[in-house]
Amino acid sequence: EEYYNVLEVIPHQPSRSLFTQGLTYHNGLLYEGTGINGESALYTINPSSGAIVKRASLEKRFFGEGIAFYHNDENQPRIIQITWREQTGFIYDADTFEVVHEFEYDTSTSEGWGITYHPEWKEFVVSDGSSNLMFWDRDTLVEKRRV
Repeated sequence: EEYYNVLEVIPHQPSRSLFTQGLTYHNGLLYEGTGINGESALYTINPSSGAIVKRASLEKRFFGEGIAFYHNDENQPRIIQITWREQTGFIYDADTFEVVHEFEYDTSTSEGWGITYHPEWKEFVVSDGSSNLMFWDRDTLVEKRRV
């Protein structure tokens, strides 16, 4: 028995050898974070055509994981991206993909897996592959609680 209905299938151009680790949608564009050793990247994709609008490569030593779109305290569009085992994260200007902040973090497994943003709480919700979820403050990136 099906519990879903496929509304549309869109083309996807990033290399088949990459793993989609984060995917978010904002203002008519898809943002995709991919991960693979030495080839991780962040993309903006036109969902109508599947065409890559913008691409930013991570340094080869980083394995990209989850991403989330948000607005900072000055209402500037940002994307946050975490890495798998490097305990390093990046905040990008969502329009230019310029890295505006690089930061270090720690989790219970010393890994980063998924991240999303809760705008009402102004917090990121972070997964590290364990049964824990960490809640980070948007502005300080300090862990506020864990469940």
